[in-house]
Amino acid sequence: MSQFPSLFQPIHIGSMVVKNRIAMAPMTTDYGNDDQTPSEKLVAYLEARAAGGVGLITMEVCTVDVEHRYLQRSLTLGDDKYIDSHQELIARLHKHGAKVQPQITHPGPESIISFFSGQQAVGPSPVVSPVWGTACRELGIDEIPVIIEQYAQAARRAQAAGYDGIELHAAHSYHLIGSFLSPFRNKRRDAYAGHKFEGRTRLILEVVAAMRAAVTEGFPITVRLAGYERIPGGREIDETQRLAPLLVAAGASAFHISGGATDKLVSQIVASSAAGYGFNTALAEAVKRVVTVPVMVVGRIQTPAQADAVLKSGAADMVVLGRQMLADPEWVNKTSIGKAASIRRCISCENCIDSMNRQSLACAINPFTGRESELLLTRVDAARHVVVIGAGPGGMEAARVASLRGFRVTLIEREHRLGGALLLAATVHDDNRFFLEYLQNAVRELPIDIRLGTEATVELMQTLKPDAVIVATGSQVVLPGNIKMGEGVWFGRDVRALLTGRWQRWKKAGDIWNRFLKPQTLQVASHIFMPFGKRIALIGNDLPAVELAEFFAKRRRAVYLLTSEDRILPEVGRKRRAEHMDKLDQGKVRVMTSVDIRQLGSKHVEYVPHSSSEQFVLAVDSVMVAGEAAPDLLLSNLLKEKGFNVYPIGDCSGYGLIEKAVREAAEVVIHL
Repeated sequence: MSQFPSLFQPIHIGSMVVKNRIAMAPMTTDYGNDDQTPSEKLVAYLEARAAGGVGLITMEVCTVDVEHRYLQRSLTLGDDKYIDSHQELIARLHKHGAKVQPQITHPGPESIISFFSGQQAVGPSPVVSPVWGTACRELGIDEIPVIIEQYAQAARRAQAAGYDGIELHAAHSYHLIGSFLSPFRNKRRDAYAGHKFEGRTRLILEVVAAMRAAVTEGFPITVRLAGYERIPGGREIDETQRLAPLLVAAGASAFHISGGATDKLVSQIVASSAAGYGFNTALAEAVKRVVTVPVMVVGRIQTPAQADAVLKSGAADMVVLGRQMLADPEWVNKTSIGKAASIRRCISCENCIDSMNRQSLACAINPFTGRESELLLTRVDAARHVVVIGAGPGGMEAARVASLRGFRVTLIEREHRLGGALLLAATVHDDNRFFLEYLQNAVRELPIDIRLGTEATVELMQTLKPDAVIVATGSQVVLPGNIKMGEGVWFGRDVRALLTGRWQRWKKAGDIWNRFLKPQTLQVASHIFMPFGKRIALIGNDLPAVELAEFFAKRRRAVYLLTSEDRILPEVGRKRRAEHMDKLDQGKVRVMTSVDIRQLGSKHVEYVPHSSSEQFVLAVDSVMVAGEAAPDLLLSNLLKEKGFNVYPIGDCSGYGLIEKAVREAAEVVIHL
């Protein structure tokens, strides 16, 4: 029985009855087929969320014009020939009791038509797409009725295909309607003029009215709006309040309220942890106060308690989960049976956004996202024995998946607690704590033989006689070999040793830490005392080094980050990189790239900039070398030599982030 009954009340949206108050946001995946039809990959991904109990699924962008694609493998309802291709998708989701609707749109300035036909994208005014960097042309006033009819026909096709409703994309100064709505982008001077409320709202009112006329009475039309665009010159909340009742009069059945305007990194739409939880809730409440139709809200709602609070406050009638649905498609089912504590919570790492720049959507902590038809959790016929060495994120995920498949699993960890490198990561970046706790709870609840404080030796393996050995022992830290090291220099490994109670410089206190060790404890205690001075020089350029710099800066240390490389964070994507740059800036971290570091002492760094031959001395109170991660296959190779079936994963096979560790863990176990 759920402790959050408010989440499981049915709700009417037009003629549609949704079984609960949880919707899935329309997140771009690029999982479709090249011919703009739904693929098995897309259907399997959506079906996993439907099976997970979500009441309403809003699919990603579905264009009204076949030629104006949003992405290469986006979907379209721009022609009757596409109707049949959507029916299998709808049937698969309906099988689980979920309602489903496409997000209808014309990409407008964000169309990639120029990459296919050489034609220009269109918009209210000649603007440059923040995503593609391509310029659009101003839409002729005689072309607008044609596009309005395209919206109406797409709505008709959606109903003919069997969808339960549609969502009209009109948010974020984005796509065609969103661009017309925003005075920031709409610079027209005709009947659709952006400097007048009546002009910039005319198109959306005409589109909603045309769509309403094209479908049956009661067929739901949800409108997605940014309550406040959060940019100078953008649409503000009072205007959204003025617009919402007009949209209801035109035929809107519900609203889906977001916030912000788009940019290249969708930084305001897919917000970082700094935005807080439920950051669009006040905007939704403002809209709800002026309409009588249901209002949904999206924006970093991650836990059932957060969702429940939104509904109980009266700010919205439904909550919309985006990234959280990528992390755990079973969120609703777990909540309904009172197992909210077992939800795999989103860690706001931005891998989902950055992965779109590489190929298609992927989740760092859920390796099954987008691979539901590929990575199948089939049970093994015979109980074979799998030994996992190392209880970091890769090791715990491997043990978890192996146990779910029916293997007999032994998890070996040298330290006296589960977590590995994730323990430090959770201390310096709080959201990582959610994944740490999820994995710790998961392996403890499953029938896994967990052996802490145990060294993995050849002799132990010979005793255990495993059918497969998965090695997830992490990387080795390589220190710069050309730097003269003086006494009193700290190393990144010293920090980890401090956190695990193995630090010899402060052994007694380390034992105390080890007894009560939790990231939250360490975060609080580190504000009170750390064995580091007020000015810290940190040598390194990768994510662990940068997160350490941020950690120290939050504790009012003056931090200098030095590296011989010409850039920091080479391993992370653009969105995550941008967020870390903001944190470094806010923490006043002095970043010094392209410097030749000659000598380190306990209280100084001697360096020469690559651009000069002059040597400088930086005086500080503490010096720390983060080091560089390098593969560590010593144990793997030794076990292979002894005849064991060995599978190295995570950092021991090559440096990566959490995503690499858990992805390789799942891949190895699924194919055993």
